[in-house]
Amino acid sequence: MARTTTLTPEERAEKRKEYLREWNRNREKNPDRKEYMKNYRKNYDPTHRTAFCIHLMNSSDSEIIKYLKGLPESKNSYIKRLIQEDMSRNKPEK
Repeated sequence: MARTTTLTPEERAEKRKEYLREWNRNREKNPDRKEYMKNYRKNYDPTHRTAFCIHLMNSSDSEIIKYLKGLPESKNSYIKRLIQEDMSRNKPEK
């Protein structure tokens, strides 16, 4: 379920910019950033994320590569949306 917000798109953009400015300030202050990211990947990723990877051949999959590069949305969002649409079409009947 999507969250509802009362912010206008301009207010959201400004809030995002302020968040990024603050994040960058904090990142510059933290000399242990590499250690933090190493621990983050080691502890958070395995318990909260799963990765799937596909390999495309430049020669035989060139049309797919060209199409994906031309997408206006992220490849991740596009692939998730395709899978969700397929799942909704193929729901098992009860």
